[in-house]
Amino acid sequence: MACSYATSTLPPILSKDTDIAAYLAETGPASHKGTNIVIGPDEVREVVEGNGKGGANLVVVDIAPGGVSQMHRTVSVDFSICVLGVVKMELDGGEVVTLHPGDHVIQRGTMHKWINGSETESARFVAVTLPCEVFELGKTGKVERDESKL
Repeated sequence: MACSYATSTLPPILSKDTDIAAYLAETGPASHKGTNIVIGPDEVREVVEGNGKGGANLVVVDIAPGGVSQMHRTVSVDFSICVLGVVKMELDGGEVVTLHPGDHVIQRGTMHKWINGSETESARFVAVTLPCEVFELGKTGKVERDESKL
């Protein structure tokens, strides 16, 4: 996974290139060296201006041939676009959505895993993630942080 751009606030602070400085920094929630999928309020420790509720993140995810991620959920709204190969998204209920280059999916805090649909070719998707408010999950209660099923 590579972070192509990130902000630590919404709306982003463009004056004095604050957003660019945060992205080029060696550390911090919006750093180009970061590994966060979502930049939520827990990742934002110091906000000069803005609302302090997190920021946007643009990530590029490569999936090796036959690769499968763990089942996980992020407290976010994600806009994911397949740009190479066949990417499958499996939901915790077993439903599988198959994406080909140009196809997209919008996730609203869904439990899911990513699967490369090919055993011989790499796959890639690009995603923009935006943190969301804590939300209720039926009978299981509130989802307050990112979670995964290991």
